[in-house]
Amino acid sequence: MLSQIIKISFVFVIGFLGTFSSVFAQSKARMDEAAHYYDDLTGEGSLNDVKTKWKLDIQRLREAILKSHESLQRDDSDLAKAVIDHKVKIAREREFLSGEFDAGVADLYQKAVGEYQQKQFMVSLSTFEEVESLSPDFKDTRKYLQKLTKMQLKTKVKAASDQQIKKSEENRDARIDNALKNVQYGDLQGDRK
Repeated sequence: MLSQIIKISFVFVIGFLGTFSSVFAQSKARMDEAAHYYDDLTGEGSLNDVKTKWKLDIQRLREAILKSHESLQRDDSDLAKAVIDHKVKIAREREFLSGEFDAGVADLYQKAVGEYQQKQFMVSLSTFEEVESLSPDFKDTRKYLQKLTKMQLKTKVKAASDQQIKKSEENRDARIDNALKNVQYGDLQGDRK
């Protein structure tokens, strides 16, 4: 019985080794085929040669990325400097334009004061309103506007009052004329018109 067990074991080991060697041979053949296929695709030599070339390519890429990063940092600092320079330039231009604007408003204000002094009140009112629209707190603009608005209101009230007085006088004159006509024709009752 022991000899049969040894025989079966031996057959089993032989069979296993045969299977294992055929699997190993297939594996080796597949690896060789893959390497050959790879060589055909890349046009390169052995797999080790390709790995070495790739390592060199990766090292070159790293160096290029580092150089690009350094270049970008320099570009960033150049850009920051350019932005600051541009901001300074804009600030100067704003200051200049602000001065020009203030000078223009001052000229317009002087024109309005001159018109006021020449008693051109309606023209002056319009010019002061323009000054106020450009710079609401410019010098005495509001005081002049208040004076001119009061004058304008008084003028309108006086005109309305004068018109009412004129109508009243016309009505009174018409009544007097009517009364005189009645007296002239002897109609004291005022039946005639």
